[in-house]
Amino acid sequence: MLVCIELSSRSILNLLAGVPASPVIMIGSWKQNQLSFLLCTGIRFEA
Repeated sequence: MLVCIELSSRSILNLLAGVPASPVIMIGSWKQNQLSFLLCTGIRFEA
């Protein structure tokens, strides 16, 4: 779970910092971040 939170926060920081070069990559990263967040919260609620 800690790894998931770390990855999610890192993705958010990357989005805020504008690390993704193109809007398409930024949208993809945001979608991936949402997916990882849902998976992590699901795992947390299951555990």
